[in-house]
Amino acid sequence: ESSESEQDEEEEQEDQEWTQVQQDALEDAMRRYPAGGDVHQRWRSIAEAVGRPVNQCMEQFRAGRAAALRAMRAPALAAQGQTVETVKRTGVEVRLTDVKLIGVGTVVPVEIQFQVICSRCKRPGDITTRRGTDGNGELLRGGRPCEICRQEQVIYVAPGVIHASSNIVGTIVGELCHPYEMVTSDCWVSCFACGSTSLARAVGAGFAKSSECGACFRTTRFSVEGATIAGPAAALWRRVAAGEAERTAARAAARERRAQEGIVGGTPLPKQGTCKHYGKSYRWFRFPCCKKAYPCEKCHDEVADHEVEWATRMICGYCSKEQIFSNKPCMGCGAAQFKARTTHWEGGKGTRDQVVMSRNDKQKYSGMNKTTSKKQKAKK
Repeated sequence: ESSESEQDEEEEQEDQEWTQVQQDALEDAMRRYPAGGDVHQRWRSIAEAVGRPVNQCMEQFRAGRAAALRAMRAPALAAQGQTVETVKRTGVEVRLTDVKLIGVGTVVPVEIQFQVICSRCKRPGDITTRRGTDGNGELLRGGRPCEICRQEQVIYVAPGVIHASSNIVGTIVGELCHPYEMVTSDCWVSCFACGSTSLARAVGAGFAKSSECGACFRTTRFSVEGATIAGPAAALWRRVAAGEAERTAARAAARERRAQEGIVGGTPLPKQGTCKHYGKSYRWFRFPCCKKAYPCEKCHDEVADHEVEWATRMICGYCSKEQIFSNKPCMGCGAAQFKARTTHWEGGKGTRDQVVMSRNDKQKYSGMNKTTSKKQKAKK
């Protein structure tokens, strides 16, 4: 009954809007508990100070941060006022490579999709640019919030005209993001003979299309080998995006591997990480030789057909948090990863060893003034 009442209270809190008092309490708690140290403990302390669940406090913080970023960005955008001239002057060119035009007069892009990387958190993403509706119809504009930091990203393209003597798609400028790859583009293709136009979709690397003009029935062919963004900065951001993609793939593989092993975050491991070889070790080890987790190297050798390599990561037996190997308490729940041997009992209050015994213990110096006969010493 108590658990049901707690669930009802949480549902009621979710339905309630944030009051100004709670918002002020959240801001005060954020200053009182700055970033650093245990993240989970920090947010638990903040939630306790505010009086709301942890997930609601985190969502409110993200919403406030996104609003602050938009407010900071709005004056800069209003002052900048991108135009075709400013984009051509400050941007970089986007070109098609190995373009072949047979029976085609001009190719004009109307919608272009780019791959960009966030200038703040380096998260890759896609942005599609289209004709603007703000009175500046010549510019192609597109934007999106970052998936991670929610920073508003915008790119502007001053479109060019592709013909027999030019392969320039346009000039691009990114705000709070860095374009590094053109994916596809939708273009108006005009017939060289009669000037009639048709729409070519998904123009990009490896594009090739042969068709007949709808007006004069002449054969037209349009093919593209690839697309590049000029300048060394685009090559740099391509390498950064490739590294981020590798890290994302590694994290996805790790999640899949943990799911196959039956490891669920926030729940204890089987037998709290102990095994038949080590009954006081409350953790599993991730062995780099096979990327699999076992309670110890002996458990690894029992099922593996290769030589074991020393583990560099471990998984807490109480909360299943994976972390770098150490003999310190868990970074997630703070639990000790092994049971240390001690000469004390009752929580460290007592000991029979006079060397480590407290000075206030009357037994520490007992018997030290007793004399021992030579006969007794000889027996020893």
